[in-house]
Amino acid sequence: MFVFPNIVIIIQARMTSSRLPGKVMLNLNNETVLAHVIRRCKKSRFISKVIVAFPDTSESQPIEVLCRELNVDYFAGSEFDVLSRYYFSAKMLTADIVIRITSDCPLIDYSIIDAMLIQFLSKYNSENQFDYYSNVIFRTLPRGFDVEIFTFKALEIAFNKAHDPIDREHVTRYIYTNKLEFNIGNYSVDSDFSLYRLTLDEKADYLMFEKLFQALDFEGIKEPLLYEILYILNKYPDIYEINKHIEQKGK
Repeated sequence: MFVFPNIVIIIQARMTSSRLPGKVMLNLNNETVLAHVIRRCKKSRFISKVIVAFPDTSESQPIEVLCRELNVDYFAGSEFDVLSRYYFSAKMLTADIVIRITSDCPLIDYSIIDAMLIQFLSKYNSENQFDYYSNVIFRTLPRGFDVEIFTFKALEIAFNKAHDPIDREHVTRYIYTNKLEFNIGNYSVDSDFSLYRLTLDEKADYLMFEKLFQALDFEGIKEPLLYEILYILNKYPDIYEINKHIEQKGK
């Protein structure tokens, strides 16, 4: 008998971004960036809980206040060992499956989360089940639509075995770089949209999002999905031009 697993989205957030400090609390369309991420994640049809994991530092107080205001679970933990924040957040909510979302993605597409979960769950508890499934190993979606799904067991193995500070900081790096230890899958779409930048890391990104939300409002689009966002970027190419020059670090 199939027992539906406890699926938890963990959103990592911090106030101390080196390039755009306090970005998660910036206002976009009368809502903070982090509030956008939380609200859109909650629209997933299959999740049990959303929890925000942030550093246990004084700078993080605005994040905690927002979580209380929005009545969303939160966990404050190590500033630099983000992997431990994920592990203890997942353990606190007895997660079977964890979805990693970062707080710099105010237009994260909940329909993509659900589509990926359907693929992940199709093999769940089988001999060839995925330990880790993401859309970033081979990227076809825009930056800012990153979704990583993994079992609690895989997270626990990484928590116990990963000793490199880079692995502790980047949460899933130990998993996706140890392909002999874990069964890894990638979600992709037929067209390549990876050159679009819809992540918030620098001032130009913020300016782009301001213009994008204005255009979405003008077109009457309130909860945009990927195809609607791409429609706007194609219709108003000057928006895409604002931040396309930024070189993205990491994978």
